[in-house]
This record gives sequence, structure tokens and C-alpha cells, in this order.
Amino acid sequence: MVQYSRGNDNETLTFNPIHLSFVRKTVLNKPGELNMKDDVHSKFQLYFFITLLSLLLLSFSGRAQINAGGSLDNVEITLVVTKLQNKVLLNDSQVTFVKQLLQKYSVDLAKFHNSAPSSKNSTKQNLLNDTNQQIVSVLDSRQKMKFDIIENEWWALVKHEEKD
Repeated sequence: MVQYSRGNDNETLTFNPIHLSFVRKTVLNKPGELNMKDDVHSKFQLYFFITLLSLLLLSFSGRAQINAGGSLDNVEITLVVTKLQNKVLLNDSQVTFVKQLLQKYSVDLAKFHNSAPSSKNSTKQNLLNDTNQQIVSVLDSRQKMKFDIIENEWWALVKHEEKD
């Protein structure tokens, strides 16, 4: 507690800091009384949000259209071939050959997706079998044995990358 005197009076006043209160002024805006700065700020936030949402939706639909054909891009091909290289121990010329085969497979697959739906499944399976036979043709006997073990798993990875 603090004591102090006031002016010429000899009275002592006590001051208790715990009971100190502040007067606050609350101002409520009526609906028609928004100032110009608040209105512009809120419009900017709304336009920014709409633009951001539009760009986000366009990027998703753009990515879906890119991969709608079920084709592989170069990054996906490199990923899949690297996994095969690590499991089967391919040399550099074999890696290059498998990359070229998968690029050709990807282009042919995109053509089949754009063609008539009558014989897509059989044609796609034939394309897969031909590509698989060409890959096996460049492998030596040890690599063939390793490839036989991982063949289904590796092609499942290729098909998964087609869908992404």
C-alpha cells in the first residue's frame, strides 16, 4: 500500500494497486459505417483466397490430364529403371536400353489409351509382354534369374507409376 498527500490538505490518501481499473472505450460499427480501408482490405483477402484456390484446383486438374493417358515421364522411368538396376545389377548399356524400351512402351501405351476401347486390354497386355521379352533378351543368365524373382513386383511398380 502506498500513501501520498494531496495539495494543501494534510489528508493521507491510500493507494492500493490491486484495485486499479482502466476505463476502456468500445466502439461498435454499424453495418453501414465501415471505413474504406477495412472494405478494401477484406476485398483483397477475398480475391487473394479465390485466386489461390483457383490455382490450386487448376494444378490438380492439370496434373491429372498429364497422366490421364497412363504414360510414364522421364523421372518415373528413371526411378523404375534405377530400382531394376539395383536389384538385377544392370550395366550402363543395359540401363540405357531399358530406359529406351520404357519410353517406347510409354508412348505406345498413350496411343492405346487414345484409341478405340474395343481391344485395349489385349493390346496393352501384348505391349507389356513384348517389352518384357525385350528386357529379358538383354540380360545374362544370372540377371535373368534375379529378374524372374522380382518381375511381377517390378512391373507392378511400373504400372503404379503409370497411374500416378
